Amino acid sequence: MRILGKARWICISILAVLLTGCTNAIPDMSDEHLQMVEEYAAQLLLEYHAGYEASVLTEEEIAEEEADLIRRAEILAQIQAEREQDMAEAETDADGAEGEGDGNGEAEVVPEVLYTDIDEFFGLTDLEINFESIEVCRSYPTDTVDNDWQGMAMATGNNMLVAFEFSVANVSGSDYTLDMAQLDAGFALVINDEMTKSPLTTMLFNDFCMYRGVIPAGESITNVMLIELSEEDAAAITDVNLVMRMAGVRAETTLMQNGGF
Repeated sequence: MRILGKARWICISILAVLLTGCTNAIPDMSDEHLQMVEEYAAQLLLEYHAGYEASVLTEEEIAEEEADLIRRAEILAQIQAEREQDMAEAETDADGAEGEGDGNGEAEVVPEVLYTDIDEFFGLTDLEINFESIEVCRSYPTDTVDNDWQGMAMATGNNMLVAFEFSVANVSGSDYTLDMAQLDAGFALVINDEMTKSPLTTMLFNDFCMYRGVIPAGESITNVMLIELSEEDAAAITDVNLVMRMAGVRAETTLMQNGGF
């Protein structure tokens, strides 16, 4: 009964945050994205309850896990709103570059795109971040095991998830705490120079856009960005650029070109 009570308390707290939003949240998330977030939260809590019951975590570790779940729920709405805004701004920039002129019938010179590595752009000098793989699937991760209660992302309708996996290596001589949410970073993925997609908001613990954790010295972890595409569009991916934004600065890095990376 004590375990069930704790799980219910966490679920109520998370859903309350998702429905009301945190103090600084932008209350313009679409109904579709809000439903996806609620589904992720509900599934995560079901998995959490199973893992909690079978685990041998200490009371202190359990409390830390509970606090992390609540914290993640509090920032989900804000992150999704900011990602949608980044995508809208990227599309607006692209439209403006195509249609604007200098008033004399001549097109304005479009500024050269700044290309840089992910770790360099965000000033993460102790880390080395590299794109490793792409996977098209109905749900992610695809290799879940019993008592793995980190949650799962599911594609909606007849769509597919496209998972972009990154290795994040700690190349310093000491443990490193990475907090992407604190960086206030924005991302968008440009597919085949035709469409721009913001990464999905998920409850995955290795969601790169909102990852927070300690990476031991000399070790690496795998983080992921997810987008959702039709099965036809997902199968036709050949070129992918990652757009990065922080503090009003925009840059890109190439993840795939002509089907290779």
